[in-house]
Amino acid sequence: METLDPFNFRADAGWSPTHDLVGYHVLATDGAVGKVIECNHATGESYLVLKTGALMFGHRVMVPAGTVSHIDHVEEKVYLDRTKAQVNAGPDFDPEAYTEPAYRSRLGEYYNDTYRAA
Repeated sequence: METLDPFNFRADAGWSPTHDLVGYHVLATDGAVGKVIECNHATGESYLVLKTGALMFGHRVMVPAGTVSHIDHVEEKVYLDRTKAQVNAGPDFDPEAYTEPAYRSRLGEYYNDTYRAA
């Protein structure tokens, strides 16, 4: 069984350092889940921070880059290999700790547990 490399974009996802993903719409396997508000693409540390839900009532979540299955730069859309429920059930985004190893480890473990190799 294939394993997830959580904090690196997949080689076939369509990520390119020439494209900033901030502002791209994000789609889960079952529909729209949010919009990219922050993106880090450092090797071994890549992630997206999403604003989910309605503008006034949404919240922020962080997803590891390894969950990105495809990026459409023409349509400015990022496709995840998770459902909306899986994204929303992930660890709460913590703006004070999201760069800390313990937070990233917890996030990586959550997404490794929900990984389904295609």
